[in-house]
Amino acid sequence: MDKVLGIFQIGPVQEFISRSRKTQDFWASSFLLSYLISKAIEKVIEIGGELIYPYTNTENLSSLLQNTCTPIVPNRFVVELDKDKAVEALQEAEKSVKRELSNIANTIKGSIKIYSIPNSTSYIDKIFQRQVERFFEIYWIIYPLDNNYANSYKKAEIIFSGRKSIRDFSQIDEPGFKCTLCGEREALSDKEKASREEIRESWSKLRKLHKYEFNEKEHLCAICTIKRLYPKSIKECNEFDIGAPSTATIAVSPFLERLIENYKNRNIEKEKIEDFLRGLNEIENILDEGIEGRLLKKIRKKINNDDILKELNIDGTYFLKDTYDNLSTDHPEIKDKAEKIKNILGEFYKKLKEPSKYFAVIQVDGDNIGEEIGNLTSIDEHRKFSNKILNFSQKVLNIEDNFLSKVIYFGGDEGVIFAPLRDLLNIIEFIHDLFFNIVSSNGKPTLSFGISIAHYSHALQKIIEESRESLKRAKKIDGKYSLGFSLLKRSGETVEVAIKYKFDHISTIDFMKKIKALYEKDEISKRWWKDLYDDRLSFIGRDQELFKDIFISEVKRYFLRRVDKGIDPKPILKDIENFIGVIPIYNGFDIFMGIMEIIEFIYREE
Repeated sequence: MDKVLGIFQIGPVQEFISRSRKTQDFWASSFLLSYLISKAIEKVIEIGGELIYPYTNTENLSSLLQNTCTPIVPNRFVVELDKDKAVEALQEAEKSVKRELSNIANTIKGSIKIYSIPNSTSYIDKIFQRQVERFFEIYWIIYPLDNNYANSYKKAEIIFSGRKSIRDFSQIDEPGFKCTLCGEREALSDKEKASREEIRESWSKLRKLHKYEFNEKEHLCAICTIKRLYPKSIKECNEFDIGAPSTATIAVSPFLERLIENYKNRNIEKEKIEDFLRGLNEIENILDEGIEGRLLKKIRKKINNDDILKELNIDGTYFLKDTYDNLSTDHPEIKDKAEKIKNILGEFYKKLKEPSKYFAVIQVDGDNIGEEIGNLTSIDEHRKFSNKILNFSQKVLNIEDNFLSKVIYFGGDEGVIFAPLRDLLNIIEFIHDLFFNIVSSNGKPTLSFGISIAHYSHALQKIIEESRESLKRAKKIDGKYSLGFSLLKRSGETVEVAIKYKFDHISTIDFMKKIKALYEKDEISKRWWKDLYDDRLSFIGRDQELFKDIFISEVKRYFLRRVDKGIDPKPILKDIENFIGVIPIYNGFDIFMGIMEIIEFIYREE
């Protein structure tokens, strides 16, 4: 029987995922794509296809998705098919995706009972049908397999790239007021040509039905509504694993961990936590505002079955004093209660350190994976490599047990993780080491990272976009295998740095951790590198050949001025000298200063 290769993909991925206002939207978008592609894979296998990528020899991908409750299946697959069944198999896979999406859309549409006039449901139906049926793009090709697998696969990928470049296009009329999230599609309304006031009225009813799921001024289209409500319809996963904590919850998670540990050690009185929760519940009842949140897995484990601690399953914003100032301004009737809660939080802060308001988005992507696959000479080799990639993805999920973090998506060699600043450097190092232990052999392929650091109130779409741009800057470095950082300050200033992950034997992350440890032990003033920056004009612009020697000399001078006299500075000065010695000459000063600023910011704000 003649065999062919099939390549199948669902898109547009970036457009669908990036249009997210909440972490919940981002997670739901990723999970929905993973779920749909897993259903397509099931159908292809049912018709006799043999999966090449993603590949697992232990369990089917739907079970894997259900067991992890994390989007771990990439949005494309490669399959070996009998020639006479290939077209049927991929057509049926496409139908399976559309059928599953239609079922999900109908379930969510059925929960939107906002119809205010008789016989008005047909217009909601029209919006859903128009927007859902035309949103996802599904591409697939088949290509003959011959004895030269590497050549067949390369040609199949070339044809598939050509197919994707011919995008399916149909003129879509999206009348009326647009979705406040994506800004492209018509917002749901129970009336055709509805006025803005009529849309507000419809969405006011919807907010009452789906309490706390939609913000006051949100009017969403069918696609964005599906993203928002989809987690409620997922039945296969543990309810605690569905969705993602808010950006505020992620930012304050180290504080919450300290609070729990000190409560267990009896350094925080049970009565204080009860007073805090009682006051918060009173405010919730007055404002009719939801306070419940989603906690990180590591926090949930620490809470276990403690009745008091279980009540701390609240959104991270309510551990921040600023929240109560804002609530009191908008609702003067709660001012006294808010002040009492602020006083309790103040006592917690004195014992535990104030919670951070910053968090990080980590984008991870393999380097030259396509080139690595192109060197494989058989389907069996491709399957083995695919299994390594999937094994790596599964192991990455362990960071949620070891560190405060949330894996939003990790399909194949790419993924997105949200984390508080405290654990950021350790998480990057953990993922890097996993990849090199499981996937990489002889130093190839490699991995690059794009990291954006931002205040929890910063627009999530912007933070995600910055992490992607950071990853692009990292991959532009010769040889890739790099780190890109983007620090978004509340002042509007942005600090951008791109640097190799490793220079021979020198690891950038390891170096950053060593400098951060000096701050943690209070062995050096954080001013030392700022003094150096202020005096930069005295040595920048010198002869290129002499620049590094002068730079290293100045670094040592300013470092020794601010270091604790009780420690031996020679080891860390040697590390600094080695680090400066390997970074590029032409922009070495800017790279060093950027890294120093990011380290100091992480320490100060973690």
